[in-house]
Amino acid sequence: MNREDAGKAGIHILPYGMDVKQYDVKAAMPAPLKFGDGLKVIMYAGRLEY
Repeated sequence: MNREDAGKAGIHILPYGMDVKQYDVKAAMPAPLKFGDGLKVIMYAGRLEY
């Protein structure tokens, strides 16, 4: 299931009402924080999405 399908099913996977396009733009930017194996972390209003 991709993000678009999840949204149609009523599953909210993005924080605080952020839409998929906004999330994708943020995800394409260099990450200020990475975990051990290079896993990129994106933070929105104190909530981590990875």
